[in-house]
Amino acid sequence: HGKKFVIRQLYYGSDGANLFLRLDIDAAILSQARELEARVNIQPRREGGAPSHLRIRLDESAAPVAEAHLGGAAVPAPVEAVFHNVLEVRVALAALGVEPGGALGLDVSVWQSGLPVDAAPQEGWLEVSTAEPAAI
Repeated sequence: HGKKFVIRQLYYGSDGANLFLRLDIDAAILSQARELEARVNIQPRREGGAPSHLRIRLDESAAPVAEAHLGGAAVPAPVEAVFHNVLEVRVALAALGVEPGGALGLDVSVWQSGLPVDAAPQEGWLEVSTAEPAAI
């Protein structure tokens, strides 16, 4: 029904100590849009796991992380983000309260001027394993 998809690709994974995200956004939207923001919601899949929320500006002239509410313990530099045509994010699992090998739910949305314009997934959560990858 005429919906524009802003999110082109979402890549995610873990090295056992960090959660990594890469968000590719439609270039036409980036060139025309103002006040774009990515919102990342993370829910540890364990009893009593507190949710975490990140708000990240999609503006190359500003510091990307606008706001971070992490549900886990405080650790040094728990979030790193960079934006230049694509958004790349690293979040320390310890800051999320996620044990290595634990699972978490993830959803990412793009907002413009305070209104949602796209999400991945469209409904529900992506289920992510944080197990360290096997050596090849």
